[in-house]
Amino acid sequence: MGLFGKKEESLGEIDECVTANQIVNNPDLIDTIKRKYVIVYNVSATDVKFNDLSKAINRMAEKNWRCLNICTYSVKNAMYALMERQS
Repeated sequence: MGLFGKKEESLGEIDECVTANQIVNNPDLIDTIKRKYVIVYNVSATDVKFNDLSKAINRMAEKNWRCLNICTYSVKNAMYALMERQS
């Protein structure tokens, strides 16, 4: 299940949100994002390092995306980044 209880989208159909792990494991996924804005998120069960989110943000920055905001949700030990595609 995805971030909002939806089934995860398959490659080529990313429309609303994507996990940081998906971006790290398949950077080509960045090119399939349809919208100008997307939420990238990372849920950590054991620690608060969120290394995949940092890596995903940097990989997206290399492809002309900018991080607008980062927030946390401590109950789920999750961190979210709002990313914007630059023209």
